[in-house]
Amino acid sequence: MQQPKNRFPYRLCLITDPVYLPEDRFEEKIEEALLGGVDMVQYRNSQEGKKERWRQARILRRLTLAHGAGLIINGDLELAVEVQADGIQLGKSSMPVLEARRSLGKDRWIGASVHSVREIQEAESSGADFLLLSPLFQPGSKKGVDGMGPQKFAKLCQNTSLPVLALGGITPENGQIAMGCGAYGLATISGILAAPFIQKAAEGMVFNIKA
Repeated sequence: MQQPKNRFPYRLCLITDPVYLPEDRFEEKIEEALLGGVDMVQYRNSQEGKKERWRQARILRRLTLAHGAGLIINGDLELAVEVQADGIQLGKSSMPVLEARRSLGKDRWIGASVHSVREIQEAESSGADFLLLSPLFQPGSKKGVDGMGPQKFAKLCQNTSLPVLALGGITPENGQIAMGCGAYGLATISGILAAPFIQKAAEGMVFNIKA
């Protein structure tokens, strides 16, 4: 069941990455980001085993609940159910949206990672609730990957009525460009986690969204 755009409550998504989240600062960095205004955390970690991933996801569930933020699990339906996450993020190699919907029900959010008109149309027709559209700019976490640029990004946003979160090289300095291209919100990894002052970086993103 597709949710109306104006019902999607999250506009600043922090995507986790073990490169920027050493174990001794995992909780601290997430807490700082949430204090700065991150209202959705997407847990993504393919490097750790099941036991460690489930431990980290439980920490994120506790922190997000404490701050009134959402928790989305990347690709792992079992984990999303186990920690009672608010939804799941699906990519090209993940399960179909319809399968995830049958397992999660209509009250959980399902996001689709998209990069083209075809992928946007497929995600929308299959019942995704929101889109992560990337890469707008060159990703800070993926060297050698070129961004599509504002013009192409804006055209892709026009091909859907779903809320689009801009991903790919998003920083407090360029987030307003993404919003001007039709993004509903922002998603980032290094734009917050690699910043010298995490809370301040998140606050800058929130300013871009509300400007």
